[in-house]
Order: sequence, then C-alpha cells, then structure tokens
Amino acid sequence: MIYKNCGQHVSSMFSELPKQQLTPIKKWWNDIERNSEQSAEWVSIKMTADNAGARAATQQHMEENFNNHITIKEDIVNKYQQQLFLVENEESRHQMTSTIRRRTVITSKQLDTPDKAINFLKIRLQPGTVAIYSEIDDHQYNKLQQIILEVFDNTVTKFIKVTQIVKEITNGEDLIDRIKYYHEKETGHAGIRENYSELKNQKPNPNLYKYIHRYINACQICNENKVDRKPIKPKLLI
Repeated sequence: MIYKNCGQHVSSMFSELPKQQLTPIKKWWNDIERNSEQSAEWVSIKMTADNAGARAATQQHMEENFNNHITIKEDIVNKYQQQLFLVENEESRHQMTSTIRRRTVITSKQLDTPDKAINFLKIRLQPGTVAIYSEIDDHQYNKLQQIILEVFDNTVTKFIKVTQIVKEITNGEDLIDRIKYYHEKETGHAGIRENYSELKNQKPNPNLYKYIHRYINACQICNENKVDRKPIKPKLLI
C-alpha cells in the first residue's frame, strides 16, 4: 500500500533506466504490488471473519440470557396446583392428563402459530403460580417464553420452570399402601409432619395430608406408644 503511494516517483525512475535493465526491475516491482494487494485482501477477510464471530457470540449470549428469563427451580411439577406441560406431539399430550391438578398441555406444533397458542393459554391459565415442565428443545421453549413476556402480567400470573416429574398415585388404596410402607418401614412410626414432608415430594396428591393423618391416627402401635399429654394429677394427702 505504501508502494502505491509513491508509484509516480517509481515510474519516473524506470524511465531513466536502459531498457535491458528495466524489464527485471518492473517484474520485481509488480511482484511487490501483487503481494501487497494479497496481504490487504487477507487482512480484510480476517477482519470480516472476526466481526462475524463477534456477532455470533453476541447473538448466542443474547439467546442464552433469553433462555433463562423464567426462573428455573429444582422441583417436581406435580406439587403445583397449575401445571403447564410442553410436549412434542398429541400422543405425549394424552399421557399427561391428570384429574387431581389443573394441568394444561401444549404441543410444539401449537407454538408455531403464536396467535392460536396465545388464545389457547389465555383461556386455560389462571392468576397465580404456573409451573412449567418442558419436554421440547430450547428453540421451541423460547417461543413460549416470548408469549409469556408479551401476554401475561408477572404480578398476576407468575411462571417458573421446574425440572422434575414423578408418577402420581390417584387411587386411594394405592396411596394408603404407600403411606403404610413408608410409615412403618422407613420412618419407624414417625409423626404426621415427618411422613408428609417426605411423601409430598415422592407421591404428590392433593389429599395426601388427609390420608396420612387418618392412617397414623388409626395406627395401633402409634396409639399404644402415645404419651398422655394430660395425665391425671394425684391428689395431695394432707
């Protein structure tokens, strides 16, 4: 590039040389100019690549921030009164039905049509906390986040994303069997609160506390081991 700026000076030098000396010098000068142009082109390509890499990194950072816009909690979805499931297809939707919680299931395909997805969610979701459990990829999950940010007031309807799901026991007899096993075998006839604090994360059920309370109050061993909290005071002999 510097050589080009002094091109006129070099040309005047060439004109003063004999012809037999001029040819190799011109060839030498042309080689310098060609190498200079190639170097400039390489620098330009490298700068373009660096800029593209920087833009890609910035975009990725923005997407990562957006991925985490909704709070993520290490918890089970079953315990929440309102549950929102994101699934791949209709077959998965039917496997997510529940009669004991307010459960809404939306498919990946539904999220591809934002207007319909918005109407679908607005009809079904109520004020309060909504626990999200996702079985779809981050790209589709981001579509849900965008809907939530645009449509729902976080002070009225609060969304959290949870990471776990457990199989629910809906049959009363099966639930009693699980309570019996846990109460007798795992806790050694511990109290109601201890049994409930553990079982609520293993076998969530809206009636769990009531079943535990009923079972422990009827437990013969627990009744025999109860300490009388109001013993009869002996009369003082004067």
